[in-house]
Amino acid sequence: MIYRVVRHDDAMSLNMETLGMKRRTTRAEMQAFVRRWQRIGKLERDELRRTPAEIKLRQLAALMASVDTFGWREALSGEEDIVRQRWQRLRRCYGV
Repeated sequence: MIYRVVRHDDAMSLNMETLGMKRRTTRAEMQAFVRRWQRIGKLERDELRRTPAEIKLRQLAALMASVDTFGWREALSGEEDIVRQRWQRLRRCYGV
């Protein structure tokens, strides 16, 4: 589906028909939508808090081992210098 932006009174708005929407979302529907996602966010945070450190470390190790598989090495290596500079600054500040 291609999204088309149309101009109305110098404001940008999406053409509802192009988006496949038949009517506008009501305030109550939007509030219910936001409440649902807030509940989901709370459930995810609670689940993360309950996850033991051993499992979190295993998950981190799996991600780190996947760097080449997902093609992340180049993207991550571009930030290495910045991270090293930050660590050096912290070490100087705290005399470590």
